[in-house]
Amino acid sequence: MVEAWYHTSDFECQDQFRTLNKRYHERINEAADLTERIQAIQRVFRTNLDKWRSRENELENLKKSTEERMMAENLAIANELASLEEFRLNREALWIHYHNLESTLDQIKNEHKLAMENLSERDLAYRGRLKKVTKLKINESWLYWTLFHLTNHFNVSGHKFVLPTVFHLVIYEPTIKRMLAENVSIEDQLVKLSVAIADISRENVDLLTEFYHLTDEQSKLEKEQILLSTRSSAILKVSHLLSILQVKLDEKIKEANEMKEIYLNLNNKCNELEHEKQLLNTKVEVSKLSCIIE
Repeated sequence: MVEAWYHTSDFECQDQFRTLNKRYHERINEAADLTERIQAIQRVFRTNLDKWRSRENELENLKKSTEERMMAENLAIANELASLEEFRLNREALWIHYHNLESTLDQIKNEHKLAMENLSERDLAYRGRLKKVTKLKINESWLYWTLFHLTNHFNVSGHKFVLPTVFHLVIYEPTIKRMLAENVSIEDQLVKLSVAIADISRENVDLLTEFYHLTDEQSKLEKEQILLSTRSSAILKVSHLLSILQVKLDEKIKEANEMKEIYLNLNNKCNELEHEKQLLNTKVEVSKLSCIIE
């Protein structure tokens, strides 16, 4: 009876031992598979982590250099826009000054035209008066010389003839001198007015040249402004792409953190399996000892 029980117990112990040994080897194989998987995941994770860190550093350097370049370009654009705004204000002031000069020139031309018309009328009147006075003086002179010859003739003949005092007139009368002086003064005024008109015309030509030069500069600045706007738009697009890359990089980092967490969980499971393996080994040893004792 005892022998039968012993054989039965021995058979059960052997069966239990085989079962435990089988489970033990299965757990060992599972642990080996898990270890290989964990090591493979670790290798992939480390490789990807190195790549992600390298890519992150590259993107960070690219972002930093792009930000610095964009800040410098934005500062240059701001300075150019400020100079363009200043030029626009100066252009408006010059344009107003140019229109004022045009109005002044038109006014001077009208005044010159009126002055020339008045001077022409006065000159014609003076010339008419001078012509009349000259004719009168010529007639008086002719009459004076005629009477003078008659007087000489009568004196030679022994007759006395007195020349009327009204004919003792000199041709160069103050009226003629005054008219000639006024005529000279009018000519001087005309010369001065012509010189002033020539100066204003030269100033107008200089202003027109400066205005055309400023217009050319404005067109150049407008082209530069269009180019700067295009570059600014490109910079904004690059910034948008960098922000998208930053988001993707953050997602990769998040994924790497998740993989790291998975790795830690697997490592904990491996530790638990190792601990369970040790417990199973202990149980197997205890079972062996109990079987030997029995």
